[in-house]
Amino acid sequence: MLQDDQTVSFQPMYVDGDQPWVTKLFVLYLLIVGVASTVRVVLLAANLRKLRKAEKNPIPALLSDALWTDCYSKAHSFKDLSVVTFLLSLLNFVWCTANDLISIRAEKTPNVAYVLARTGDGLVALGLGLIFCIALYSAAMLSGAAIRRRRSASSKFDLTSKPA
Repeated sequence: MLQDDQTVSFQPMYVDGDQPWVTKLFVLYLLIVGVASTVRVVLLAANLRKLRKAEKNPIPALLSDALWTDCYSKAHSFKDLSVVTFLLSLLNFVWCTANDLISIRAEKTPNVAYVLARTGDGLVALGLGLIFCIALYSAAMLSGAAIRRRRSASSKFDLTSKPA
């Protein structure tokens, strides 16, 4: 008799399950960007080293200009990657949050703890994306400063320029 009067409401507990495919794809993107930007930093450092050696042993102006152009484009690409990574991290967060909110839309009694936990999972991916954005933007700023410093130092020793 006592059991007939009780109603049991089912509120699912949050179980740390698989991440959505969007988040997995975003993490793969971050890995690829991390490897590609590391390779670009190494190539940029190699080009700057070649330009420093060019101060001691003059190289043709066409090759020197090509190296400067390559250095500038690599430094600028870090800034572009930073912007794309920021936008993709926001897109990933919004997509995951929308999926979470859609999944609880049909529940009779929404579980706030479940929503907060799933939103927290999305915030982890957003934070990771922002860390990559900061690293890429810092790489752009530092490499740009190094290129400008090297360019001003090499212009003092430029043998092709005519004295004023």
